[in-house]
This record gives sequence, structure tokens and C-alpha cells, in this order.
Amino acid sequence: MLRSTRMTEAQMLEAFSAAVRAAGGVRGFARLANVQPSYVSRALRCEDGIGPTLLAAAGIERIVRYRRMTPTEPAP
Repeated sequence: MLRSTRMTEAQMLEAFSAAVRAAGGVRGFARLANVQPSYVSRALRCEDGIGPTLLAAAGIERIVRYRRMTPTEPAP
């Protein structure tokens, strides 16, 4: 059974980078994820978002949360 662990975005980026290194680099991870190496490279440089295919290959799941703003918080 998998244990759920919350991560900050910085922790997720480090975990993704570690997964790429563990796969032997960009080309190795790209083969593992069945994507183009340029996609992995752009994701590592934060030029593109890290999509569900790359996240899944790294063993990471994206979870989105929403909450109500309190009246004292300014609208974005």
C-alpha cells in the first residue's frame, strides 16, 4: 500500500529531478516515460509544466485543492 505524502512545489521539483537522475538522465527518463527528451528537459528547466505523464513516471501524483477565501483576503 502506498503512503500519501504531501509535498511543496519545491519538494516535488526535487523529487522529479531525483527521478530523472535515477533513470540515468534526461534520455533515460524520457524512454521510461515514453516521451521526447526535450519535454523532460523543458520540464526540468521549468519552461513547461510537469504533466501527468512525467509525474506518473516519477511516482508523483498532482492533487489540486480549493478553499473559500475569508472576507479579509483580497481577491486575486
